[in-house]
Amino acid sequence: MSVPSDVRSLAYEHLFALETPAGSPDDSLEAAAMLERLPPDQRLRAIWIASRRLAVQLLYQLDAQADARTDAQQDILRTLGRVPDLGPIQAQFVAELVLGAFRERQQTDAAVRELAPTWPAHRQPAVDRAILRLACYELRRADSPPKVVINEAVELAKRFSTDKSATFVNGILGKIYRTVAGGDVSAAEPETNPGTTSG
Repeated sequence: MSVPSDVRSLAYEHLFALETPAGSPDDSLEAAAMLERLPPDQRLRAIWIASRRLAVQLLYQLDAQADARTDAQQDILRTLGRVPDLGPIQAQFVAELVLGAFRERQQTDAAVRELAPTWPAHRQPAVDRAILRLACYELRRADSPPKVVINEAVELAKRFSTDKSATFVNGILGKIYRTVAGGDVSAAEPETNPGTTSG
C-alpha cells in the first residue's frame, strides 16, 4: 500500500525529532495535532515510518562513535527518553531495532560484502550502512512484511542518502531477503556503486 506524501513528510520531518530547533517549543504539539487529523491507518503508518527514521539516526550515531562505546544500551535509552512524543511502546520498539541491528552489524556487513564485494561497509555512505543494518535486522526478525521493510529502507535512502543509494539498497535487500528465505548468496552478482563513499 502506497503512503501519501504528506504522511511520509510528517513522519520524516515532524515526528520523534532527536533535536528540536531552538525557539520552536510548539513543534511537537503541532506534529501531534497533524497526526491526530490523519485516519487511523495512516496515523499508524506515520508512527512506524518515523520510528524507522529515528532508528536509522541512532544507528548512524552509534556507528560514528563505535570505538568509544561503553554502554550503548544505556545511551540509546537515555536518548530515546528525550525524544518528544515518543511513548514507551514506540521507544521500546526503536531501542530493540537499534540495539539488535547494532549487535548484528558484522553479520550484516559480511552478507553485504559477499553480495557487493567492491562496496564493503567501509566504502558505503554511512547512512546506507545504517539503513542496510536496520533493514537486514528486520528481515531476520520477520516481524514485519519483507516488502514493507525493503520499501521503507529504499524510501529512507531516497530521502537521506545519495542519488544512487536507493537502487543499491533495493538490490542488496532483495538478494538478502532471498537468502534469508533460503536462496543462494554465492550466485548473486555484485551491485553497482552506491554513490559517494564515506571513507
